[in-house]
Amino acid sequence: MSYYHPPGIIEMKNKHKKGIRINYDELFDIINPGSRIFLSSGAGIPLQTVSEILKSRHPNLVDLEFIHLITLGDYFSQHNSVKSKFRLKTFIVGEAISKDINAGNVDFVPSNIYEIPYLFSSEAIGVDIAIIQTSPPDESGFLNLGIITVVADIVIKKAPLVIAEINPNVPVTRGETSIYIDQIDYTIESKVPLIESKNKPTCEIKDKNTDKIGWHIANLIEDDSTVSLHFGPFFDAIACHLKTKKGLRIYSHIVSDWIIDLIEAGTIALDRGENYQRAVTCSGCYGSRRLYDYVNNNPSKIAFALMNSRFTGKSVHGVETRIAGHVICRLTGIVRIFFITFVRPVCLYS
Repeated sequence: MSYYHPPGIIEMKNKHKKGIRINYDELFDIINPGSRIFLSSGAGIPLQTVSEILKSRHPNLVDLEFIHLITLGDYFSQHNSVKSKFRLKTFIVGEAISKDINAGNVDFVPSNIYEIPYLFSSEAIGVDIAIIQTSPPDESGFLNLGIITVVADIVIKKAPLVIAEINPNVPVTRGETSIYIDQIDYTIESKVPLIESKNKPTCEIKDKNTDKIGWHIANLIEDDSTVSLHFGPFFDAIACHLKTKKGLRIYSHIVSDWIIDLIEAGTIALDRGENYQRAVTCSGCYGSRRLYDYVNNNPSKIAFALMNSRFTGKSVHGVETRIAGHVICRLTGIVRIFFITFVRPVCLYS
């Protein structure tokens, strides 16, 4: 499937040099009415650019579609009164937008995580402009995607126009997170702080029921297992009770501050050698500034992987656990892995 792209965008892409710095007035002239705009996900959203678009009265900024995989803040819902200006399309429902989805203000695309890369690579989800947040370029001209990778690489290759919001607050992470300046058409400067989690430290859990659930689930996990967690109080509780385990690996879509505690407690298998996968593999992180500083230029502990190349097609032996601790599914393969979730179960297939 191939989507129609406005000819003005393609012509503009072919005429100019790469990585040119522009201001917001120039950006608004570039955007066509009705454009489908992909935004970096989660805490990696280009906040300043989104804010400038939402408050501007430029005539081009109407009937826009923002494509955003994970929405964490209320920056979109604050502007729902201007219904002719934009509509949000998302893939993962969270507290920030659940009310807007119920009210019919957001388009929700129900899909499993492993299906999302194919929606973009096949252009089933069309993108006219990709706006991503990156670190400043290094001396070799490489920018870093920072705390979130997900499907950015696919979208950058598919989008007719790519704009980078360059922010010095974005940490330089290791893994599949580097892009070259020649992949970017325009750049905009920003110094807006990254979105941070308001959750309390991992083991400061006041709710006894949450703590008890974490204790029961942690007891199901054996040493030398591979565990997939997420962010939120339930996962903090589980991680708190995993500190007595040994030889664990983390293979997760998103990690949070609990990963620091597990590494410092000696729970994570950092010394498994060349024949093993990285001790921690994820496609993003969301937490406090402490977490973002921890992953900055950290060469050996946490590797960020693109969703399409690391979170699909794996041969695993899986056990997925819900709140009640029931086993949901088992897969035959080579690695013992626990998928811990509090939503509809998702299995990885060979």
